[in-house]
Amino acid sequence: MTQPTTRRTWQRMAAALLPVLGVGALAACGGGSSAPPKSLSLSGDKVAVTTVQYGLSSLCIVAHEANNPSAASATYFATPYNSLHQLAAALGGSRRAALLAGMEAFERAALNPTAPTANAMTVQTSNGLLGLVDGDLISLKLPKVKCSAAYASTTTTVG
Repeated sequence: MTQPTTRRTWQRMAAALLPVLGVGALAACGGGSSAPPKSLSLSGDKVAVTTVQYGLSSLCIVAHEANNPSAASATYFATPYNSLHQLAAALGGSRRAALLAGMEAFERAALNPTAPTANAMTVQTSNGLLGLVDGDLISLKLPKVKCSAAYASTTTTVG
């Protein structure tokens, strides 16, 4: 007689715990909320998403100025540079590494304006950086950087 009672007790307990465990797992995964975050956590500190987005929006100006590496690097270090580092700090693993590598590639191209292909490399790396940032923002459930027509990315030909 005790065995059937024990079996039913375990079944009832399991049935009662499944919804609770499911909600806990959903909360741990961040599921259930589709709203974009209002801040990014940077090693315990919080930075408002609007602050980071404002800085990142000036990447459009950097891409527009990319045919002039000196102007592009001046704009880059004046505004988006800090926001890029904040974004990198909020990312993890391979996304962080890719963003930092993209930043380094742009900096090498823009800070060497006398190289024969400096303009083309600055354009290419600035557009690549914009693409990386857009992917990173999407991964954080944030909107991509929107460049107005005045600051749409430029293209150039080598040679």
